[in-house]
Amino acid sequence: MADLESLIKYRNHQLDEKKKVLGNLFKEIEKLNLSKRNLLNNLEEEKKISQKDMNLETNSFFGAYAESVMKKVELINTALQNLETRIAIAQEDVRSSFAELKKIEITDRNRKDLELKESNRKENNDLDEMGLNIYSRKDN
Repeated sequence: MADLESLIKYRNHQLDEKKKVLGNLFKEIEKLNLSKRNLLNNLEEEKKISQKDMNLETNSFFGAYAESVMKKVELINTALQNLETRIAIAQEDVRSSFAELKKIEITDRNRKDLELKESNRKENNDLDEMGLNIYSRKDN
């Protein structure tokens, strides 16, 4: 029977790489959420400033600014949705890779257990045969 250790190491490496990709996707979501939060916080600050000023020119500039911020927020929301889809796909890929790895590890463990049992059985048979030979020599 073939030794599965190298295949297990290879699958572990693949799984680690897939986990890194998934981690990077989560980092990307955090960056986008931070950008969105900063944009909305800045918008709120600018809104407070424009309400204090009560200047028509400031209010018109604020309207354009608010519109551009909301467009940026909408783009971020779209990017977040795309990332969430990619994360779901990556998570499923990690799950399936983990399941495959576990199947291989179980197969390897079962093979090793079987080999150990076979080795023990042969050793016991050899010891029994030696014991019988010693007994038959003493008997003769």
